[in-house]
Amino acid sequence: MTPDGYGCWHERGGWLGFFLEHDTGTEPIYKVADKIDRYTSSERSGDPWDVARRLAGMVLIWTSSTRRENLLRRSLQAKGSPVPVATAAREHGHPDGPAGEVWSVVTTEPELARRVRLGALPAVIGGTTDNGTPRVLANLTRPTPAAAAADSPPSTRRGTHRARHGHAR
Repeated sequence: MTPDGYGCWHERGGWLGFFLEHDTGTEPIYKVADKIDRYTSSERSGDPWDVARRLAGMVLIWTSSTRRENLLRRSLQAKGSPVPVATAAREHGHPDGPAGEVWSVVTTEPELARRVRLGALPAVIGGTTDNGTPRVLANLTRPTPAAAAADSPPSTRRGTHRARHGHAR
């Protein structure tokens, strides 16, 4: 794992790139859930999924307890994200630790939310490319500049216009 929290896992011929958020339980749940925003949007480009499209992995959140994990999952489901997210808690106590059958993808579909091994996550999220990027991210479409500007908050629209046309304040 790199210092920025990026890791890669290989199991049975498949790669999974991931970013690990290690939740120690010291921050409020909403702050942990809000960290997903860093993986999904870019105010500078005006494209709401610019960062998500460039990611080479999914987000894994390792929590301090199952109670905290359940609260976090509810918050993440309400938030929504184009980036696949899975959670696990240290309390699950699998003999293989975080490589074991402790991860659950954040989804509203119960059959996809079952606990799986780290190496089974690529299949649950719809597969990965040769470099471990979730296919769902590789398939995100780029919005047209007009559509991206219309979906952005007003302050972002102004900044995008200036940047695109070489104007600065």
